[in-house]
Amino acid sequence: MNPQAILKQIDLFKDSVATAADNRQLSQLSERLTALLNAHFPDAAETQIAILLTGEMHELRHREMKGVISNADRSLARNQWVDKFLNLLGDAKVMVANGGTDAQSDATDQPKATAVPLKLFLSYAEADEDLKKRLDNHLTALKRGNLIDLWSDEQVLAGHDWGAETKRNIQDADIVLLLVSASFIASEHIWKAEVEKAMARRREGVIVVPVALKPVDWEGLPFAGLQGLPRSGKPVTTYDDLDLGLLEVAKGVREVVEYVHRQKA
Repeated sequence: MNPQAILKQIDLFKDSVATAADNRQLSQLSERLTALLNAHFPDAAETQIAILLTGEMHELRHREMKGVISNADRSLARNQWVDKFLNLLGDAKVMVANGGTDAQSDATDQPKATAVPLKLFLSYAEADEDLKKRLDNHLTALKRGNLIDLWSDEQVLAGHDWGAETKRNIQDADIVLLLVSASFIASEHIWKAEVEKAMARRREGVIVVPVALKPVDWEGLPFAGLQGLPRSGKPVTTYDDLDLGLLEVAKGVREVVEYVHRQKA
């Protein structure tokens, strides 16, 4: 498909949004856009955003079918989703017109990709490594958009001092994600080497975000008073679809990252 044909298809998606009768039709539009972008621009940030928006609409429809969302909340969520989808269509047109290079939004409430991505530190227990890797995948759009530079201990090279590398990267971090589970809290090493240092750096403006991976009691712990992710407080592994839980975390991380970028601009 040539660029002009892709641009025409994107315009059709935009027209179809206005006439979509329900969220099922919006979900179908999002799936078709994702397939179109993935077929021609699999590495573009816009493709990753399309994937995330498709998952977001799937979650909204799931909540509708379960009857766990009010009409007012459903209407608000739909309107917010449509705004993001229309913005994505605009960015995708610019990207296609530029020959596949990632578009940068000119909207004042959206951060532009910069040469200095935020340093994001992932703190997790070894028992939760699979979940950490899946969350890492959900943060791909932020990485490809040059908004974050993510670090975790699996990046320590052979022959290097693990403790020194961990300390240096916590010291350099703009944002620290604490992937909380019973294994995480029970690890004395993680507590001393990562949690205590991360909480101390909050006095310097570092943002620390606890992420509820698995059900566990963290009442009374130093990070208990911080707003965590998912914002619902529901641990990721208790979602019917694990990827929906991770998507909620990724969306929350994006909000934090965009906020910090705006503050630094």
